[in-house]
Amino acid sequence: MECDHLSRSYWIKKSNMSHSNKRTRRTNALAAPAPKVDASGVWIDTQKATIVTLGIRGANVKEVELDASAHRRILTSKNSGSRFGRHFINNEHGQQDKLDLEMARFVAGVVDAMPVRSEVVVFGPAHAKLELHKALKADPRWKEARIRKVAADRMTRNQKVAWVKLYFAK
Repeated sequence: MECDHLSRSYWIKKSNMSHSNKRTRRTNALAAPAPKVDASGVWIDTQKATIVTLGIRGANVKEVELDASAHRRILTSKNSGSRFGRHFINNEHGQQDKLDLEMARFVAGVVDAMPVRSEVVVFGPAHAKLELHKALKADPRWKEARIRKVAADRMTRNQKVAWVKLYFAK
């Protein structure tokens, strides 16, 4: 029996057939190992979070988005500063404080939307994954959970689900 290597974690086994049957029978074709049932993955960006929860029936996907209108309102406020005598007072610190508060509310909403699991992987392209990791570590509901963070690029919804399944199948 020979094996063809398709990807890093999948193998196809071929059985030798007689010449009368010209087709090659595949056994265990693309049979991925079963992922852990009590695990979830969170892909997070500064604008949206996708929560992938693995279960017996498959993957459950939930998305949490940042309130874009409030974010736009903070960034495009017309009062960018003022004059106080000869000095110019800039409002950058106030804007940054508003953005930090907005990010903290977004991360808290993601934590509230997540079901408690024994293993969680937080992945994504932005610094928001670090904020979510800190929030999960600080929350007493997640005290027993094993929480890991991984850098990842932007992905489609199906790629996120496949990534989480493959990550926990290892």
